[in-house]
Amino acid sequence: MMEHRLDNRVQAPLNVTIHMDTGDTLQTRANNLSRGGVCVEVEAAWDIREKKLVLVEFMEEALPTKIPALVIETTGVKACLMFIEHSPELHSFLSQLNK
Repeated sequence: MMEHRLDNRVQAPLNVTIHMDTGDTLQTRANNLSRGGVCVEVEAAWDIREKKLVLVEFMEEALPTKIPALVIETTGVKACLMFIEHSPELHSFLSQLNK
């Protein structure tokens, strides 16, 4: 499956926590971000699979929000997530970065 995001991607290294439906949490870093999704670093041992729902929690003071997402693509080093809800906090954060 190929990841598609129509919005511009912003290189914004952010700390995030991925909450899995199993109750596991993964501490990681975002590589790029858009209103439609985020690409995060992963380790091969993590059980993050395509077509699973997760909750992305941004651990940054400037972006205190949690957004449900669908895992679209995974490799040994990254996972691409598509947000399934609109986040006003994310929209505001990206607007500030683009100024």
